[in-house]
Formats: sequence, structure tokens, C-alpha cells
Amino acid sequence: MTTEITVDDVDNAGTKSGAVECATYGEGLSAVSGGAAIGGNHGGNVAIIATRPFGVSGQVPAGWEATATEVNTTAEHWTLTVYAICANVNTK
Repeated sequence: MTTEITVDDVDNAGTKSGAVECATYGEGLSAVSGGAAIGGNHGGNVAIIATRPFGVSGQVPAGWEATATEVNTTAEHWTLTVYAICANVNTK
């Protein structure tokens, strides 16, 4: 199951962060992979600076988080989308 969340700040913040928690989409789900993407017309002025698993549910991550920032200030509208691939993982 792939889940996603898009961070779209109205104030066009210079840094945006988002997270997908797998348990929100089903009991016992954990993140087995994930990633992030930048959308909008940012002209190459935005970069993903972190994408990683977070939390521990047994021995596997509970979700995925990411952060993006403007490397050059831009007035253009942009979004950050965080993806997580969630699955039931047997940790025994």
C-alpha cells in the first residue's frame, strides 16, 4: 500500500516538512520504504534536504518524513509530497 501526504503552505514558507504515519491507514502497518517529491513552479530553487523513516513499531519504522527548503528565495508556489510504502511486517 502506498500512501502520501502533500504539504502546501498558504504562506509559501521557505521550509516545508511532512510525514506519513502508516498506522493511520491500517492497524499493524509499518513503513518499508518512502520518499519525497517537490511540485510546483519553483525554477530549481527548492531542494529536498531530508527524507527518512521515523519511529519504531517493533523493529520497523512507523512512517516516513521529509523536509524541503528554498536554496534560493523564490516567490513561486511549491509543494512537498511525502510518500510511504506501508505493509504488514512480521517482526517475530
